[in-house]
Amino acid sequence: MRLRRLPLLHLAGERLRDAHKALDAAMAARVATVERERGETSPCRTGCAHCCRQPVFVGSLELVPIVQALRDLPRVTRQQVLERLRSWFDAMARLSTFPTGAPGSGKPYLRAGITCPLLSPDETCLVYEVRPIACRTHQVIGSDPAECGNPDAMLWFVQAQDIAYRAFDECGGWGEGEVGLLPDLLYSCWPWPAEPGPRALSDAHALLPEDEASS
Repeated sequence: MRLRRLPLLHLAGERLRDAHKALDAAMAARVATVERERGETSPCRTGCAHCCRQPVFVGSLELVPIVQALRDLPRVTRQQVLERLRSWFDAMARLSTFPTGAPGSGKPYLRAGITCPLLSPDETCLVYEVRPIACRTHQVIGSDPAECGNPDAMLWFVQAQDIAYRAFDECGGWGEGEVGLLPDLLYSCWPWPAEPGPRALSDAHALLPEDEASS
C-alpha cells in the first residue's frame, strides 16, 4: 500500500485536519471536566513519552498526513526513522504474543519497551500535529508519570471512546482501508524517493520478512 494508492488523498487530509481540531477541543473539555470532578490533574506533558511505548492501532486513512509530514522532514531524519522502523520489526519478532487491541494483549509489548519509530531522541513526536486519533485521546489523570511505564500499574484513563469514534465518523470512518499497528502500516506506505537509490532499496529489502526478501 504505497501512499499513491490511498483513496482521495487530498480530501482525506482535509477531513482529518477538521476532525483533529474538533477532537482536540472535545478532549480538552473532557479532561478539564474530569480534573474538576476528581480534584486531580493530568500528568501528561511534553517530554513524557511513556505512551509512545504502547501499541497504537490506526486506520490507513490516518497515515495520509503522517506520510506527508515525513516527506517534509530532513532526509537524515527520515533515515533515522527508517532505522527505528527496522528496530521495531526486530523487537516485534521477539515478542511471545502479538498486540491485538484486546485488554491485556499489549502488556508484553510494554514490558519489552518497544518505542514508536516516530519518537525522536529528545522524547518528542516527530509528527505531533498529525498524530493518530488513538494518541490524541490517550490521557491519564492523577498518576505518577513513572507509573505510566509500568504495564501492571492501575491507571485512571480519561474515557474518550465516544470522542474518538466521532472523529472517525467526521473524516469518513475507516473506509476501505486497513487497520493495524502504526509502524506496520507506516512502512507499507513509506515515502520513498520517486526514484529510490541503492540505499533506499537496500533498506526496503532489509525490512522485508525473510520469505519475501528471498523471493
